[in-house]
Amino acid sequence: MNKTILTVLGFILFSTAQSNAQSPLDESVKEILSDPSKGEPYLKDYTQPLATAFGTIMGTGLLHRAVVQTFPHFDVGITYVYLNLPEKSKTFNWDGLPVPTVFGNRTPPDGIISGTGISVVKVPQLQLNLGLAADFELMIRTWAVIQVPELGNIRLSGLGIKYGLSDLVTSSEFPIDLSVQATYHLLSMSNWVDAGTFAMNIHSSKDIPGLPIGIFTGLGYEVTSMTMRTDDISGIGSDGIGDVKINGQNGLRFIIGVNLNMWFLTISADYEIGFYNAFAAGLRIVL
Repeated sequence: MNKTILTVLGFILFSTAQSNAQSPLDESVKEILSDPSKGEPYLKDYTQPLATAFGTIMGTGLLHRAVVQTFPHFDVGITYVYLNLPEKSKTFNWDGLPVPTVFGNRTPPDGIISGTGISVVKVPQLQLNLGLAADFELMIRTWAVIQVPELGNIRLSGLGIKYGLSDLVTSSEFPIDLSVQATYHLLSMSNWVDAGTFAMNIHSSKDIPGLPIGIFTGLGYEVTSMTMRTDDISGIGSDGIGDVKINGQNGLRFIIGVNLNMWFLTISADYEIGFYNAFAAGLRIVL
């Protein structure tokens, strides 16, 4: 058992990244910064939906049950996050006119900075939940390289801690599992973008008697900050303006999902409602 845990942790913690090539986002940012009439104000409005999307991705798929594992039990598997970008993420107003954001129209009229045309972001994440002592559970998430041609190569990692509340608040009249969780994720992209998301969640779950099916819900709050190191963009030259910081519009989110338990496998699916909505599906080995 201990050897298995160490193998899983080693795979998660020592995944290697790969180099990034120039992306359409790199080219658009260089075009923005080379135009004196745009500069930092335009860049912030253009990339703001990116910060919100990153926060949504990192805060999605965190749970599949409120039950806390006991040491040395754990589950490990892949969570797949699907973010369908809403229309409000694709334009912003500049000089009274709607213009593309980073996710907007890839072929706008002449003289207008193009977007990447992305409408969906799909992100896999390897996740380990390891039971500790005293009703605590550790979460580790990562993926070495996520290739998004329009944006660049993305790398992410996250840690979380969950604490079980079931023994404190549940009874025979209220048979439901409850827990709270705090997580922090880091995301880097194209060697010049970094983002961090802190999230707090409260979870509940309930198995359906006589069936291998459980239902879970959650309420969370997340805060996202993104830093763009413009001087590190390849080929930017003297047009770089240093570090530019942007906060995501993430906040409250509501989570509802279902899981299917089959021997040592768990399949889960959940839908998360927030500033941007997202869907997550997971397949885990439970030991």
